Amino acid sequence: MEKRTYIDYLYFGYKKAKHFVTIETSFTDPVDILLFEKDLKSNIDDLYELLENPEKLLQEIKLMKGYLYFFPKSNGANDEVRMRPKVSFPFKYQVLWATIVLIIGEWFDTNERIKNTYSICDENIRDKFNWMVPWSFNGRIKRLSNTQALEGNNSWTSSYIHYNDKRLYESHQMALRKFNSYKTNEIDKMLNFCLPVYQTNQTLFRIVLDLYDAQVNKI
Repeated sequence: MEKRTYIDYLYFGYKKAKHFVTIETSFTDPVDILLFEKDLKSNIDDLYELLENPEKLLQEIKLMKGYLYFFPKSNGANDEVRMRPKVSFPFKYQVLWATIVLIIGEWFDTNERIKNTYSICDENIRDKFNWMVPWSFNGRIKRLSNTQALEGNNSWTSSYIHYNDKRLYESHQMALRKFNSYKTNEIDKMLNFCLPVYQTNQTLFRIVLDLYDAQVNKI
């Protein structure tokens, strides 16, 4: 990939990572972000060098440190204490992660082999990609989308990755909506496929009953 393309991805990744850590996770070090933005071009160029040099990237990952925190949540149904885990990583790694998601995300979202081989519903198979949570529908990346009225119902359609949107991912609700829509469509297909078999069996059952009644009447 050309340097200019990588740089573009990194700037998109920076924009989405900032929104993710400040708005969506509500847990970040604002000073870390300010320091990154103070010399934005230089920091973007440094991340580009990591993407261009796999060995250097691997060394950087080994040195990376994250911090795990636990924050109290409301008590559970039996008044048990509950904690919410929160993880904090340096902002530059958040930018790097968002950039990599944008670079490889389209391939994972559209690769037919993955869609056909690794079922989103089979937990054992999904262990092959254990970073894909079951409800994500394997496609949570924020995309351009619109609604279309079809037969009185609104159908939600998605197209290309929305690079210029601040969000990196779709909302959880949108992912669940797509997943539920998928399940409904698959169940409808299954029922439509089974309907002729059911109707044939129903006809045979009626014939058997008629023959039985005829034999009973003869007796």
